[in-house]
Amino acid sequence: MPHIVSWLIIESEIPEACIQIGTFFLRENQRCQGEKPADWDDKEYIEDPNDVKPKGYDSIPAEIPDLNAKEPDSWDEDEDGIWKAPKIPNPAYKGPWKRKKIKNPNYKGKWKVQWKDNPEFEDDPDLYVLKPIKYVGIEVWQVKGGSVFDNFLICDDPDYAREVVDEVFANREIEKEAFEEEEKIRKAKEEEEAQRAREEGERRRKERGHDRHHRDRHRDRYRKYRRGYDDHDEL
Repeated sequence: MPHIVSWLIIESEIPEACIQIGTFFLRENQRCQGEKPADWDDKEYIEDPNDVKPKGYDSIPAEIPDLNAKEPDSWDEDEDGIWKAPKIPNPAYKGPWKRKKIKNPNYKGKWKVQWKDNPEFEDDPDLYVLKPIKYVGIEVWQVKGGSVFDNFLICDDPDYAREVVDEVFANREIEKEAFEEEEKIRKAKEEEEAQRAREEGERRRKERGHDRHHRDRHRDRYRKYRRGYDDHDEL
């Protein structure tokens, strides 16, 4: 009786498989009972030996002159040489000739390597029994880091495993709601801080504008005073 294993991934069961498939010694192995017979023809189609190349086939050019082309009015034979019509693909050209394919009357199908009993195979009724497990390893390829793995359960009772899954899924919905609520609070705080930063920036900008205006007014007053002082010295 083969040992059967099945997987339950998010409550979706995938097809069962035999544990022995992953073992080193299989009940049957794919050792050929002999080489493929010399007369075994596995070509489903062959060239038609009665197909003959049409006469003059190789003389058909791949390109021909464009009969609709006209010599440009600006063409000068003294400078440009004799005008020649440009070439276009020849619709009569079919490429290198090949014989047609037909069904091979001697076709026997694809050769398959024969299976036979493995003399080294020994059936182990306790193949599914595992020694105490202390560690769990995960190998995952991912583009974006930050994934968290938890809730590992290793047991031999499917009913108990389903109970745990139901409990975990119920808690997961609660955790999801709590996480979404925390995200709303976090985003609200970030928006509040950003708003305060914008208001502070606007306040400082206005203060700088006021200081600049005060400085410019003081400078103009000083210039007027200095100009009046210089005029007094000239008198």
